[in-house]
Parts: sequence; structure tokens; C-alpha cells
Amino acid sequence: MQRNDPNSIWSAKFNDRDIRMNFVRKVYAILGIQLLITSCCVLIPMYNQAMFEFMVRPGPGVGVLIGAIIGQIATSCALICCRSLSRAVPINYILLGIFTLCESYMVAFIAAHYAPHVVVAAAFSTAGVTAAISVYAWTTKSDYTICGPMFLVFMFTACIISLWILIFSLTGAIGFRTGHMILAGFAVIIFSFYLLFDTQLIMGGKRYEIEIDDYILAAIILYSDIITIFLYMLRIFGGK
Repeated sequence: MQRNDPNSIWSAKFNDRDIRMNFVRKVYAILGIQLLITSCCVLIPMYNQAMFEFMVRPGPGVGVLIGAIIGQIATSCALICCRSLSRAVPINYILLGIFTLCESYMVAFIAAHYAPHVVVAAAFSTAGVTAAISVYAWTTKSDYTICGPMFLVFMFTACIISLWILIFSLTGAIGFRTGHMILAGFAVIIFSFYLLFDTQLIMGGKRYEIEIDDYILAAIILYSDIITIFLYMLRIFGGK
């Protein structure tokens, strides 16, 4: 799906630099609000004992988690698979809000099982990785949007290697903690590459681009990449 294909989801409508920059600013504004909501949700159980116990103890917190997972899957499928919904205002913002709240609860639920200093370390590390990749994507002349198939092959290869590492750790050939750290490290590297790939799709000017009407889809893509990196950073710093 190339820039010159008007019917493609990655088609270019960035003939004017101002239009492109307005699109990018809109995507990052939405992304910033999503990350702010998620950060607030993560901080609540860290400073509120009642919410902390609600999440870490078996009971209603798990039921809410299941509901959040269902809501996240349903809204993401609706927005990603149905372009008419993702472009229709205000339904697209409503669905995005539900998606973000569900995802935020899931992240907060996971983060509540780690020590606060681990969560802070993972958050700052994720912010550093995201900032570095974003700057590189903006400044490099290399076109990584043509590397989608290569990234997919790399992911499959890493998954196979990770499977063997998991088998070795379960059989005692290597320590379980060591195997776990290697798996989490592989995941961070893979999704960092995807963050670079997706950032260039959104910034435009390369062979493949996301249409300016798909700002909701673009925000979801970046948000999902960043959250995934954060969750694996949590595993690395938390060791579980």
C-alpha cells in the first residue's frame, strides 16, 4: 500500500506540509491525553491503599479486569477494523475514551503488583526510549516504512528463539530469572523497532503513510507500542 494509492489506509494526503504537521500534532495531542490518563490510573493504587488492595487481592478487582479486557478488545477491534467508526466524530472519540480507560485499568492492575520504585524506573526508561526513537524517526533520512516485512520476520525469529529460551529455563538448563530477562529484553527490542516503524508512518514523507483522516488509528498504534514497551520494562526491572 503506497503513497500514490488513494484507496489505501496508508495513502498519502500530505501534499501540504502544514496539513501534515497539523495531523501529527493532533495525533500526539491525543496520545499525550491517553498517556496522561494511564499515568494517573497507575499512580492511584500507588498512593491509595484502598485501591491498591482492591487490585492486588482476589475479588471484584479481577472482575473489573476481565471487563476491561473485554472492553479493550471490543473497542480496539471496532476502531481498527471499521474505518467509518474511527473517522466518525464524536463516536470515534467515545470509543477511544473507552479503549483508553480499559487499557489504563489493565496497566494499573499490573503495575500495582510491582514496587513503586520499579514502576517509576520502568516509566522513565520507557519515556527515554520513546523520546530517542521519536527524535531519530524525525531526523533520519532512512525510510523504515519499507521494512515492515523485515520487522515481521525478525519478530517471528525472536519468538522462536524466545520459545527455546523458555524451554531451557523450564528444564533448568538456564535460570528462570535469566530466561525471563532475555525474553523481556527481546520484546522491548521488537516493539522499539515497531515504534520507529509506526512513528514514520505517522510523520509521513516516506514511501508508506497513514491517511490524515485516521488520526484515531494512529494514536492507538503509538499508544499500544509505548504501553507494551512499558509493561516489558516492568518485567525487566521487577524481575517477575
